[in-house]
Amino acid sequence: MKSNICKASILLLILLLTTTSTASAQYYYNQSQNTLNVNINLLGAGYVTPGSGLYYYGSTIIAHAYTNPGYVFDGWYLNGIYQGKLSSIPITITRDYTLTATFSARTVCLTITNNPSQGGTTAPMAGIWNYTYGSPVTITANPAPECTFSGWYLDGTYQGLGTTITVAMTQDHQLGAFFAGNITLSPPEGATAPPPTPPTHPNPPTPTPTSQPPTSTFTAPAQPPHLALMSNYTEP
Repeated sequence: MKSNICKASILLLILLLTTTSTASAQYYYNQSQNTLNVNINLLGAGYVTPGSGLYYYGSTIIAHAYTNPGYVFDGWYLNGIYQGKLSSIPITITRDYTLTATFSARTVCLTITNNPSQGGTTAPMAGIWNYTYGSPVTITANPAPECTFSGWYLDGTYQGLGTTITVAMTQDHQLGAFFAGNITLSPPEGATAPPPTPPTHPNPPTPTPTSQPPTSTFTAPAQPPHLALMSNYTEP
């Protein structure tokens, strides 16, 4: 009886040790890893988190793109395939990957006008110009003959009488150059000139009526002789 109990205890102990050993082996089993390389096409334009490294097979990471001032984010490329322009992208690690975040310099517009256009010119000339974000732009005003420069207005704010101005292109701007002097305004291109105004007399002559209208007289012609004889004829 005691012998059977001892044998059963030994078998149970062996079974427990085997089970524990197998579970421990499974728990400490090394999972495979893959490489994720993260690149940026334009240095200083932005950054990505997380960066390059080894990640466990089957795990999912979310990469985030952050853009520095003066640049725009243009999208992701995963192993050379475009993935869109969302600032975040999920990646499930099933192989080695190369992730590239693409950026470009931001472009802003400067709109230049001359007021009036016949009063002078500017350099660069009037129009819409594109510049890289943050770049300084110098504009010069050149009045036409017999005209003077009246000043600059940048986004509606007066900037002074100096014929040269430098604008920092950190946003879209509107710049107006104003002139004054002996300026002849011409109708816009394609417009029809108004018809000339007929001359007027300041004091037109006034007709003077006469006191009495002239009297006309009528004289009846004399009767022919044969009619006169007939008028004196008496029937017998």
